[in-house]
Amino acid sequence: MKRQSGFTLVEIAIVLVVIGLLLGGVLKGQELVLNAQIRNAINEYNNVASARFAYQDRYRQIPGDDATASTRWTTATNGNGDRVIDGDWNDGVSTSETAVFWHHLRNDSLVVGARVGNSSFQLPRNSFDGDTGVQTGALGIFVDTICQSNVPVKAAIIIDTRIDDDTGDGEGADTGSLQAAATGDTVGPGDTPATVYDTTSTDRYTMCREL
Repeated sequence: MKRQSGFTLVEIAIVLVVIGLLLGGVLKGQELVLNAQIRNAINEYNNVASARFAYQDRYRQIPGDDATASTRWTTATNGNGDRVIDGDWNDGVSTSETAVFWHHLRNDSLVVGARVGNSSFQLPRNSFDGDTGVQTGALGIFVDTICQSNVPVKAAIIIDTRIDDDTGDGEGADTGSLQAAATGDTVGPGDTPATVYDTTSTDRYTMCREL
């Protein structure tokens, strides 16, 4: 009589254990990547703020708004000196003070790198492959702000929890020194943030924090 071949229960159990370990490793790796992105995003807020105030301490001018930059660097573009960083945070063009902000900081070697090519006006990319930019009055915050786009909702809640007022339950997108708007919403002066972080949506967020 011919014996039938097949897997034993022990063999099946071993395969299931291996699959479980592989899935656990993948999920753990994704968590480590997300945590690294969150740390980098928080560091980016702090680094840009430090560069901004270092420039202001050195020259008594706000980068981007500095009307005397061309007296220090012959190729520099001047701002208008009205103490406001004019333009939308994600303009990234040389006619906007929000882009000239990066131009001034790069001229002074306070930040390095550009979004594309070698343009000193281009916006830096953040750890979520979105843009980083500055603006006066984003989302009703009536001071200079730094904004980062393309932040997934899970990361947005954690960032808000760590540096502002969120309790981790999805609330707090419209309160405190860091506020957020969902993908597609505008974040200029007079625009309003999201009321809560929508954990059921695939929306990503633009998060703006006081400088």
